[in-house]
Amino acid sequence: MSLHRVRGIFVVPEKSIETSIALLSECDVVSYTEFKLGMSALPSSASVVCWLFCATYDAFDIASVLQARGFQGALICMYHVAADPKMIAAELAMVAPKLDIKLVQTDHFDKTVLS
Repeated sequence: MSLHRVRGIFVVPEKSIETSIALLSECDVVSYTEFKLGMSALPSSASVVCWLFCATYDAFDIASVLQARGFQGALICMYHVAADPKMIAAELAMVAPKLDIKLVQTDHFDKTVLS
């Protein structure tokens, strides 16, 4: 999956260098605090991009918020290293069964997005 084709929102720990990644991917940048407190319904065609694990949140937090709001689009979780991505994806699907969950290892997709 190439992140530069994603449209939607990119939930970041705080607005930072990840803003440039989100802009290249045509995502709106939203901090986790803004996402948790201020996001209402998202269009079902939108995607939500987040880090699988970071200091402020993890993908389970994002999935829970999306599930509670009835979101049924894609949740794209980026990660550097994960012991068992398939198991993590299955656990996320149990938290939010209506989401289309994708895990993307960042050191394997388009390097121009990261530079």
